[in-house]
Amino acid sequence: MLSKTTRYALWVLVALAESSPRGYLRSRGLAQRLRIPGPYLAKVLYTLSKHDVLESARGRTGGYRLKRPAESLPLKTLIAIFEPESLSPVCIIGNPECPGASCRRHRGWQEIQSNFLAAMEETTIADLS
Repeated sequence: MLSKTTRYALWVLVALAESSPRGYLRSRGLAQRLRIPGPYLAKVLYTLSKHDVLESARGRTGGYRLKRPAESLPLKTLIAIFEPESLSPVCIIGNPECPGASCRRHRGWQEIQSNFLAAMEETTIADLS
C-alpha cells in the first residue's frame, strides 16, 4: 500500500524515535541496521531533512535525529511528503472524467480514502516505536 520509499522513511523515523534520547544516529549505521542501500537512504534522509522532519549535524558526533517529538509526527506527514497524490480525492479506477458524487464507486472509495487518511492522521511515529 505504501511505496518502498515511504516504508523506508517510516523505518528510519521509528528507529530514530526509539533511540532519540541517545542523540544523533549516523546514516551508515541506519543503513546497516535497517538494510537500506546507502545511496537510497541518503535521498530519504535528505528529503526528510528538507521537509523539517529531521535535523542533521556534521562531525564525529553528528548524524540525524527527529526535529520534533515522535508523538507530534503523524504518519500523514510521510504521506504528504512522499505520496502527496494519495491525499487528493481520485477515482478508484483512474477515470479522469469521473462524475464524482453521482458515481456509485466514487462514494464508496471516498469513504475508504477518508478512513485511511484519518488513521494516518491519528497514528504517530511514537505509536509505532
